Amino acid sequence: VLPSNVTHIDAHAFEGANQMTSLTLNDRVEKISYPAFLYCNSLIKFEVPATNQHFTSVDGVLYSADETILVAYPLADKRPLYKTLSTVTTICQGIFEGAVNLKDIYINEGVTTIPVSLCCNAEALERMYWPATITDVKVGAIDACKKLRELHVAATKAPAADTGAFGVMFKNYTAYLYVPFGAKASYEANEEWNENFLGIKEESTEPNTIVLKTNRA
Repeated sequence: VLPSNVTHIDAHAFEGANQMTSLTLNDRVEKISYPAFLYCNSLIKFEVPATNQHFTSVDGVLYSADETILVAYPLADKRPLYKTLSTVTTICQGIFEGAVNLKDIYINEGVTTIPVSLCCNAEALERMYWPATITDVKVGAIDACKKLRELHVAATKAPAADTGAFGVMFKNYTAYLYVPFGAKASYEANEEWNENFLGIKEESTEPNTIVLKTNRA
């Protein structure tokens, strides 16, 4: 539990606290700087008192109070699949970096930017699903995800992608890229998208072809 006088959790404040399994915020914390929880490999959940006006915990995951910002994900959460809340518009840097158990990640419609180090070193990650609203992918968004096999992107036009967006240290040559029917040419014309995957495949993105899944463990 945070001391009652703490209002700001600074960058690296809990870095490497690998024995910590949960963290309860106080009602005064109003700012959290990245990367506050880097290498917290045993962290299972965040808890937030109802009296905190800036943050909330949804099933152990830390969000802004209005649930539009995904702030921090507990790296040792036991769920193999996670879907961001439908209200989210912003995902903080490094949100799934080092996640231990995640195999599938679904990013909700409404998010436009995939941040730096979205899932760097997410050791179990196999599949990701990005929405049609994505317009920008930052450097190192995917890096050293050695089990990643599929990236599904629903955008019909290839989003802008920084150099190194799909691997600064380790390219993601183990994964196939899946895009909507008719969109393949757009992705092939973009060097970052075209050169960092085993291949580009087209698929339907119609709602009746998508298997609905939940955040249950």
